Amino acid sequence: MANKRKRKTRDKNKGVSQKRLIQQYRTLFENEEYSSALQLLDNVSDDSNLDQILFLKSKVFHKVGDVENALKLLQKANGINPKNLEYLLYTAQIQEEDNNLLQALMLYSKVFQIEPRDISSLMKMGMLLERLERFDQAIVCYKKLLKLKKDDPVSIRRIGLCYYHLGDLSKAADYYEKAISLGGDTSPVWLLIGALFLSKGDRENAANAFKKALTIDRTFYAAYPQYIKSANLSKEECDDLIDRLENLIKVQATLPTQKRLCHFSLGDLYHKQENFREAINNYEFGNRYRAEVVGSFTIEPLLARLNWCRSHLHKDLYATHNKRTSSYLSQPVFVVGMPRSGTSLLEQIIASHSLGFGAGELPTIKRIIHDLGGLGGYNDQFLVKIRGLTSADIEQYIEKYMSELTRYNQVATRIVDKMPHNLMHLWMIGLLFPEAAVIHCARDPLDTCLSCFFTDFNDMHTYKESLYKLGQYYSVYNQFMAHWEDIVPNPILRVQYEEVVDNPESMTRKIIEHIGLEWDSNCLKLRDKHHFSRTASNLQIREGIYKTSVKRWQKYEKYLDELKRGLEDGKVRALQTI
Repeated sequence: MANKRKRKTRDKNKGVSQKRLIQQYRTLFENEEYSSALQLLDNVSDDSNLDQILFLKSKVFHKVGDVENALKLLQKANGINPKNLEYLLYTAQIQEEDNNLLQALMLYSKVFQIEPRDISSLMKMGMLLERLERFDQAIVCYKKLLKLKKDDPVSIRRIGLCYYHLGDLSKAADYYEKAISLGGDTSPVWLLIGALFLSKGDRENAANAFKKALTIDRTFYAAYPQYIKSANLSKEECDDLIDRLENLIKVQATLPTQKRLCHFSLGDLYHKQENFREAINNYEFGNRYRAEVVGSFTIEPLLARLNWCRSHLHKDLYATHNKRTSSYLSQPVFVVGMPRSGTSLLEQIIASHSLGFGAGELPTIKRIIHDLGGLGGYNDQFLVKIRGLTSADIEQYIEKYMSELTRYNQVATRIVDKMPHNLMHLWMIGLLFPEAAVIHCARDPLDTCLSCFFTDFNDMHTYKESLYKLGQYYSVYNQFMAHWEDIVPNPILRVQYEEVVDNPESMTRKIIEHIGLEWDSNCLKLRDKHHFSRTASNLQIREGIYKTSVKRWQKYEKYLDELKRGLEDGKVRALQTI
């Protein structure tokens, strides 16, 4: 009995001691005395199995930037207490910050399984699915959320945005109107309404919507770049916006995302005023802050993938899949190339044909490669999966792709998928659609890179962190194309943007002949003026073929030494991997 009482007293004292220790830790943690906090926690023996101590240690490692050890400790804590939502949510937060979106998605899904009424995890899942371009699945999440939180304007707005990305503008508009009617007359809703007008080429109404967003909230940074691009601004209006944005940076814009938007907006304004020095300075700042948000870029992983593809993906990959039963192998047209290389113009030319249609940038090919495990790394395991694909597997993926493609149009005999980065995945396109026409858009490398540098793309485009890294990426990207031209069975036409501008009829006839259609003079008129476009070129393509973007780099020539050095370095390093 005495021993039992002693054990109880010891356990009680241990509990009090641990409680006091945790209180001391929190004080140190809040004061950012991380080394002292960790030293304090180290006094607890490792065999204590106290998952809370492991969790607290992980928070310290996370704060000092040691993500690896933070995740290891969280894994141990989760192993001891797998249903602790705090541990799961914190792990998900770290994975999301580290851009491991799929891991974060699975963790938020676990939270929702444990607590089916957790609204925040559903919202997180929906937003991650949006970032992964799985908009149909994101809609499912938001609709589940609406069952828990009826008439939530934020969820309704995000459903509208997903329908917008899926190309269903009617449903997108319905949800935006519903969001406004439910008290969502906010800057974010007007931003989305502006984007809706912009995608249809209605510049005036788009500018009015963006202006409305800024009238409601002058610090709604996301509306500035859109308003500046869509409005016909006078010099006085440009000056006023410059003063306003410069002041926001000095006084209110504190987060990297906010500064990023301000600097890209200032870059556009100074470019309009032909103050090229201030323009390039602001674009540099914008891309620098952008890298703080989306992560830094190094060329080594891309070079490793190029080398892997050269070593393992050859013509023999297609030998066992040369007999096909699918009837629409030539219906898709794949327009690829660097962003800002003329892909939108090429899509518009084909969409102007009576039998053509432009479906925009589809993420479907990338999803198929993800299903095979390719986005996790091109390695031996991935190669085994590729080599093991049966004809039935191929047919299944063809059906998956075509079900998404034909959702946009059931009549056209040629439907354009103009995802530029499908260039990285041409080997897969060759497996699924060996007869489909491929058009490789090329443009002056300096103009292409400069235009990319000036454009604030979505977060997947990490390579534009600096002019030097952008140049490296461009050159390595071109080497991928050189390899695919050697191995894929598809007919590939290289179209130089400058040639289309100089000789539109001659090049347009080549393009239409290449995709297997009879000549249609509407392709020269670009008759499809109201064609839906979500890309950064959605205003330019309404203006037809114009020459103002040719040799634009000459205005910035004195600032391009780093870009030229990156282009040369990327080319040399890519050739060294052969």
